[in-house]
Formats: sequence, structure tokens, C-alpha cells
Amino acid sequence: MFSLIAHEVLQYKIRETKREDYIAVGMTPFSYAGKGKTIEISYFQVPAEAYDNSFVLQA
Repeated sequence: MFSLIAHEVLQYKIRETKREDYIAVGMTPFSYAGKGKTIEISYFQVPAEAYDNSFVLQA
């Protein structure tokens, strides 16, 4: 799976090497409650500028 929609928000799976880039622009990883703790996975909300500029997603 390379994307998911949760709570009406598009999330893309990203490479671990890009994680800091997404965090730097204010994106947070998708997370959910599981077994008494918060689980974060490698899916991040698609930045708003990507809707107008698909080049943003090509990196």
C-alpha cells in the first residue's frame, strides 16, 4: 500500500530518508492508539502545495 485516506485526509507512504523533510515543513506521521501506546507509521499527510505542483511528490 502506498497511500491511505484517514479522517478525510490523504496520506502517502514515504521513505524513511524523507521523514525529516516532511517534519521540517510541519507534517506529522499518521498515528493511532494501539495496545496502550501511540503507534506512528511511515504515512504523512500530503502537503497542500503538492495538489498544485506534482513535482513536490516526485522526490
